[in-house]
Amino acid sequence: MSKVLSGIAVALLVSWTNITVAQTPSPLLSPSLSPSPPPSTPTPAATAPDLELLAKAVSAFWQTNRTQTESQVVMTLRDKGKELKVNFNVKIIAETGNKFRLELALIQPNGSPNVTYTIVSNGKQAWVYNQNKRQYAQTTYDKLQEDSSPFFVGSSSMLFMSIPETLRKEVMAELASNPNSLAASISKDDLKSVQGGKRQVDGQDLYVFSYMEKVKGWNITGFFQPQTGIVRQVEFAGKVDSTEFVISEKIINRNSQPVV
Repeated sequence: MSKVLSGIAVALLVSWTNITVAQTPSPLLSPSLSPSPPPSTPTPAATAPDLELLAKAVSAFWQTNRTQTESQVVMTLRDKGKELKVNFNVKIIAETGNKFRLELALIQPNGSPNVTYTIVSNGKQAWVYNQNKRQYAQTTYDKLQEDSSPFFVGSSSMLFMSIPETLRKEVMAELASNPNSLAASISKDDLKSVQGGKRQVDGQDLYVFSYMEKVKGWNITGFFQPQTGIVRQVEFAGKVDSTEFVISEKIINRNSQPVV
């Protein structure tokens, strides 16, 4: 079980590292690149992470089997000196087992919604409705994963759904019986890739965990409330071939006990 806890802790920092960021945006989008300065993601000072807070964050994140989240996501792509930035709002009710109902609105530069989608998944099948064109499609969840970049759902919600319900219960039970089990389960090698530190963001005093994924060299940053361990923001930055990317999800509201 200690290996499971270690993996869960690192997963909370990694967010959704299994996604494949394409050379161009998802088929949902078709804007052209325009000149702009390169994106950047700040990282906290190189200090030892607060493992007690990380355990609190894991408990707060997976305390129930369902969650309701409203967030703002900004996706930035940069290639050959040109930059594309896409903004969209996400409202989702998610349940472990890849079940969710999502309302996604792409935002125009003037702040008004551009294209709005409703996507529903029962973990095996998925239904997609384009409200602007009044187009409806049915597919499998796996096919949806292949055709649409998962970060449109929001990195935090994708991670929440990815853990099986039986495993979620085991993790919560172990943390409840022994809060120090997480610290004891993380290897020294994993700790070398994790940094932590306090930072003020938008007037809030947050604790920031930063994790460098070794294989692809992608940097994942999570912003948490120190008192509660509740995640407030997730940033995911890296490079695929010649394309640099930054995906930032700012969580506006998160309800851990929604009525479904």
